[in-house]
Amino acid sequence: VTIARMTAQAETERAAIIVKSAERAAQQERDLNEYLAHEVRNPLAAAMAAGNFVGVALNEERPLSTDESIQACRGDAHVIQSSLKFIDDLLRSILDMHKAASNQLQIQERPTDIVHDVLETVRTVVDSKHNPWEFQIDCPAGLVVQTDPLKLKQIVMNLATNSRKFVSRGFIKVGAHVKDDTVSLFVEDSGPGIPIQKRSQLFVKYQQSLD
Repeated sequence: VTIARMTAQAETERAAIIVKSAERAAQQERDLNEYLAHEVRNPLAAAMAAGNFVGVALNEERPLSTDESIQACRGDAHVIQSSLKFIDDLLRSILDMHKAASNQLQIQERPTDIVHDVLETVRTVVDSKHNPWEFQIDCPAGLVVQTDPLKLKQIVMNLATNSRKFVSRGFIKVGAHVKDDTVSLFVEDSGPGIPIQKRSQLFVKYQQSLD
């Protein structure tokens, strides 16, 4: 009887471990889907908008007949290239979440020009045509730091695209300040700000305020 009871208990514990592993795998899959939807949406929207502008320009009666239209198409092509490059980098990093869960996440640090490698890329995706506000970059020229450029771009991109949702006029400013040996990046805008009652949710994933 004792042996049978111990065997039943062992089977119960084994079943509980299997269920817990399945639940963890399901949660990781949900996290991955949310991550992709959240991170890919903004650069994909920018690429699609730029593609639409190019399509309209090429379907005109005399396409690309002026220097202005040629420059506009070149700018749109740059937006498409930069946005797709950003998406490609993101897709290459989708295993990061699984690595983080198993404490294997690696930060790929390299010398990074804050303006060229980070802020200008953010401008390309966020600052689409006909915005009623001005996009500004405030950063010392030639500022290079040792960091993971993709992850830093993701952070600044998310903050800047959040600003874009709530700014109807004025500006969105991204930049960096240097004090002693510390570099601080920031995103500032002329929007209404975060309501006091929503600030406790500031670092909760995928939360936003539409107030």
